[in-house]
Amino acid sequence: MTLGYTYALTNQFLLGIGAEYSPFSQSTQNMTDAGVMGTIAMTRSWNLFLAPGYAIDDDKAIYAKVGYSRAKITISDGGNQGSTLLSGYSLGLGYKQFFAGNWYGFIETNFTAYRNHEFSTSEPFSYDHVAYTTGTNNKSLGAYSSNALLGIGYKF
Repeated sequence: MTLGYTYALTNQFLLGIGAEYSPFSQSTQNMTDAGVMGTIAMTRSWNLFLAPGYAIDDDKAIYAKVGYSRAKITISDGGNQGSTLLSGYSLGLGYKQFFAGNWYGFIETNFTAYRNHEFSTSEPFSYDHVAYTTGTNNKSLGAYSSNALLGIGYKF
């Protein structure tokens, strides 16, 4: 879901501001950590952005996007589950075509890079069916995402 406002700086140069929110799981990936299989999932992502643009004519515009993003990352492995929030930047490019009054179609591509989150975990091992912990292991978690959008919108 996206909500935004675009202001005409001149007849051709535009500046938009907006917010995007996705409550759904965007991707789930399999992972292996110290021989343990697990999954990592990204949910509840949001993005605040600026979108400078150029009006080609009265019905067409191209634009870029630069923004700040956050997403919840959930990791599950061997019955354990944990989550954290990652933040980063987003970049995008798009094209908008107006038709039938205030209705428009758009095509857009976006890339988001989430900064690494550092954390420590215990390193377990077992001997003679007894579990032991040897200490801690420092780990780093980061993520990248990209998407392509094709949609319709309405200008109020």
